[in-house]
Amino acid sequence: MIMLAIGFGLLAQVAFAQAPGSNDPSLTSPFGPGGGNTTALLPLPDGKILLGTNGFPTIGAQPSGFFRLNSDGSRDTGFPFVQVNSGVAAIALQSDGKIVIGGTFSAVNGSPRAALARLNADGTLDAGFTPSASSVRALVVEPDGRILVAGAFTTINGSPRNRLARLNADGTLVAAFAPDVNGNISAMRRDQAGKTLIAGEFTTINGVTRNLLARLNADGTLDTGLQSLPLSITSNPRIFDFKFTSDGKIVIGGAFRFGAGFKDIARLLPDGNFDPNFLASFETGDASTATGRVQTVAVQPDGKIVIGGVNGPTGAAVLSRLTSDGQAEPAFTPPGFTGTNAGVSVVALQANGRILVGGNFAQVNDASQPFIARVFAGCLFNPVVLAAPAAGMTGQLAVSSNDTACSFSATADAPWLSITGGSPGQGSGRIGFAVAPNTGGERTGTITVNGQIFTITQDAVAPTNVNALVRVAITSSVAAAPGTCTGVGYADDVLLTATLTNVSSVPLTDLSFVVASLGFPDGTPTGAIPGTPPFRLGTANDFVSPCVSGGVAGSPQRVNGGLAPGQSAAITFRVARPEAKRFRFLVNVMAIANGGAKSGNGKRLETAAAGHEVEVELNARR
Repeated sequence: MIMLAIGFGLLAQVAFAQAPGSNDPSLTSPFGPGGGNTTALLPLPDGKILLGTNGFPTIGAQPSGFFRLNSDGSRDTGFPFVQVNSGVAAIALQSDGKIVIGGTFSAVNGSPRAALARLNADGTLDAGFTPSASSVRALVVEPDGRILVAGAFTTINGSPRNRLARLNADGTLVAAFAPDVNGNISAMRRDQAGKTLIAGEFTTINGVTRNLLARLNADGTLDTGLQSLPLSITSNPRIFDFKFTSDGKIVIGGAFRFGAGFKDIARLLPDGNFDPNFLASFETGDASTATGRVQTVAVQPDGKIVIGGVNGPTGAAVLSRLTSDGQAEPAFTPPGFTGTNAGVSVVALQANGRILVGGNFAQVNDASQPFIARVFAGCLFNPVVLAAPAAGMTGQLAVSSNDTACSFSATADAPWLSITGGSPGQGSGRIGFAVAPNTGGERTGTITVNGQIFTITQDAVAPTNVNALVRVAITSSVAAAPGTCTGVGYADDVLLTATLTNVSSVPLTDLSFVVASLGFPDGTPTGAIPGTPPFRLGTANDFVSPCVSGGVAGSPQRVNGGLAPGQSAAITFRVARPEAKRFRFLVNVMAIANGGAKSGNGKRLETAAAGHEVEVELNARR
């Protein structure tokens, strides 16, 4: 398995392994032939495995029910044989290293122990822990050291308890905790809020209907926030196992029907409603006669779900993996588990991502592998979108591998993304990459490592203001012939020339010049600009048609091709001037500066046919 981490303020991880579901040859079963079943597995952080059995499989000449294996499947000789006279169904590890086991046994290493026992960290029997029950199927060690016990019992330590009890750390019964469960419990776990979920064959809790699954408060009362499941069959329905997803949903597996769409596997929302984004079915056929079942489930870090069980009347073993939406994953092709009534009873995820498989199978791919095997999980991938700054960056993908045989390579799909080193590689290593500086808008590319995609989104260049300057020089002369405006106080037309000069260091495009309004210095309103150049503005003291036209602004005149830095262009326009009076008009100069948005400021010019020169500043963004 390869772990891949990306770091530049954000961490992403992905694991790679051999073909998903293929047999891991590094684990060899220690068991000899014979009847038996692995019914409980607990992977330890150091790679070792605690394992409980039913039916007395043997290691060499030693029958045993509970023991510790090395990571390669061999017996850990530093941990003694723990002989039990019946099956071990549940294992729980205390914070002090002691191990609580439950099952149907009545003796451990020859000492009386009724369905419950505790081992010291070195594997010896804890003589001071002697609670008694009849059949224990699930155990939870609580943070305060007390122990929840669930199963098929109706008494514990001689006191009435219907399938669920709480023990003190010394094995004595907690009297105040006495929920009433009317059917057997197969699985039990604490959720993120510290409440306890139980699953099994029951239909009521404390007299309230709860089909197969319930959630309890710390005092044993029913949590009504988890609703009852709507069973649609009555022929021995049950939940064998369940696990939580990272977002608090509940994956359940068993032999059940909930309407037409949920058979033996389902995912629930935290309130007990069915997750509409998960549609899976373990088997087909008539619900009243089908014998397939999901006996065990495990949820990977990437949300994929491993299920194990028995499918159909032949008892064929089943190990499958579902995508996070419940679809069967075609790439997951586990080996053949064969044997008399072969089945998968328990699956568990090791710290390196591989999948431990226990059951009553005798062979894997026609090779002897009794009761325990390990398969590669393949890619455990959480897609992550990584953010890069507009200025660009360099980084590394840190690859740490538990398997020196695992190889990796990386590719980039965008010209501004590049792999700078470390690819291809094998085992542990580092893949270097670079993100080039961005010169435009936000952009997205991907780096692909062994088929898994990391998306990198790079920020756009931050907008900046471009203070482009246009100098406007206005000259004027009296027209040879007056315009059509006549009336009291009308003098003549003034022909004006505006010379526009780009006095900036950036080019200007789409440059336009508009005479927007006309007036007197005292603000008296005036007439309007006709719609086509050269412009002819009516004046305020001329109220005779056609000069008065309602104040419509002038149309722009454009400088074709724009202006390069230092370049000039001239535009002419005509104004009807009032007799012997000064007047003013407003001009707007607009342009696009260096690819930014079009912008500009208007400037008022006051003239009596005299020259004026002003600068118009364009505040454009780029």
